[in-house]
Amino acid sequence: MIKAIQDVLNKGAFTGCNITFKQSKEDTLYAILSFQLPNEPDLIQNHKDDAVNKALDARSQLRSALTTPIVVTATSASLSEDITAELQMVTEQLISASQVLGGSDIKSLIADSLKNVKSPTNSKMEAKASENKPAKFEVSQDEDDLFQDIESL
Repeated sequence: MIKAIQDVLNKGAFTGCNITFKQSKEDTLYAILSFQLPNEPDLIQNHKDDAVNKALDARSQLRSALTTPIVVTATSASLSEDITAELQMVTEQLISASQVLGGSDIKSLIADSLKNVKSPTNSKMEAKASENKPAKFEVSQDEDDLFQDIESL
């Protein structure tokens, strides 16, 4: 059983596995295995681009599927073998799904979700800067006439 868990951890993108045992009847136990994934930053949802939203939703669903607990019910005598058998049935799917998740570029998803987002602070600063621009004056006289007007004063 431990070897089967170790194989999933080594080959997948998991950081650990929690195992909980609960007694059901006198000789029947439940073993609940939950694999952990590495933490990742919160992703921005409701992006203007539907393709980005779909990619983020798919990533979230994949993470959810990978962290769904595996429950094995067996007698105490056969629990270890039953856990090993259950893991052998799902190991390939767990590993391939975790590799897809690990191979997706979270940084590019976040960068895509931040495109066209404008900070309200920057917008206010830009508006204020346009208000504070100095006025432009046009002189209708040429330079010689201007100097003569100044000299006559």
